[in-house]
Amino acid sequence: MKKTLKILLFGLLAAIMAVSAFARSGSTDSGKKGLILTKSADSDSYKVAKFVDDGVSVVNGTLDIGAIATEQGKTVGKIRSGAFNGDSSIKKLVVPATVTEIEAGAFAGMKALEEIVLPFVGANATGDASFNQTGSAENKAVEEKRSIGYVFGKTEYAEGKTETLFYAAEKSSVYYLPVSLTKITINPAENYRLPMYAFNGLNDVATVVLGDKVTEIGEYAFANSGVSAVTVADTVESIDAYAFYNCKNLKGLSFGAASALAEIKSHAFYATSIENIVLPAGVTKIGEYAFASEIDSSANPIAAKNASALESITLSANLTEIGEGAFLLCKSLTTVDFSAVTAATVDLGNYGFAYCTALTAATVEGKCNYNANGNCFKDCL
Repeated sequence: MKKTLKILLFGLLAAIMAVSAFARSGSTDSGKKGLILTKSADSDSYKVAKFVDDGVSVVNGTLDIGAIATEQGKTVGKIRSGAFNGDSSIKKLVVPATVTEIEAGAFAGMKALEEIVLPFVGANATGDASFNQTGSAENKAVEEKRSIGYVFGKTEYAEGKTETLFYAAEKSSVYYLPVSLTKITINPAENYRLPMYAFNGLNDVATVVLGDKVTEIGEYAFANSGVSAVTVADTVESIDAYAFYNCKNLKGLSFGAASALAEIKSHAFYATSIENIVLPAGVTKIGEYAFASEIDSSANPIAAKNASALESITLSANLTEIGEGAFLLCKSLTTVDFSAVTAATVDLGNYGFAYCTALTAATVEGKCNYNANGNCFKDCL
């Protein structure tokens, strides 16, 4: 009997000590403030487990994760789901290029965020790396994790705005981003292809900056979005098909003097509000319907459903080809500047400048090789 009592007492004492230790541990963890980093089990890096405003880490509204980690002698490789949930102190969040994975909803519930700097769009930097690069978009793999909405999550909250973002043709999800968010910057660690559909359908973020090492803007990356200004890094070599398709608010598009851009593909700037554009010297080809207006198929005679606002374009030094319908129905287009083009003439596809009713065809005809029966200058002045 005594032996049994001793065992019971010993067990009870052990349980009390365990509960006490757990309580102390829990209170210590819950009392932590600032950027809380925990060791990743599968690497030498750390992950952001949680951020609790400590009145020190956020400087002039900015939280720089990399700077704080460096001060602690640590490298951040991952951001945990819900790590910044409910924060109302951060206006600008800088995620370092050392981060290789961001979990779903890592930035969910942020209440004051105005600007975010990320090393990639979506869950990780692989983007479309495993997709069939040479096939059409419809034949490529579908992956929700490549959307900008993925890191903001699907949980509704009072300070969040509803965004229906597409990650493939006719495939979309509803996300909630901070109402205050107006600017997104992508600064990758190494050469990076901005994924297909990355910002597709994003309505309420006005400015996107693509930093150095972004080499390509994927198909439909900004299509049907409300973005109004995009800065394209000098490292971008290709703007893929439908990249800025139907971006009705897009008025500003800037290229650097050392831009590596070589090709603007089919429908890349179809039905946008860009009024004036100067192409980088290295562009050799303007794809089919690249700057065209959207045609109203029900109208007779031909009319624009969503009209291009293009008024003037300065062509590139290395240009050799303008695709079919590249400037179709650009009724505001008055100036096509060939002065920088080094080739004697440029190949022009059928309907290249058709229905550009404000453009004097005579100023363009002599600069192009074209099919006389291809209606290249139909209804030009």
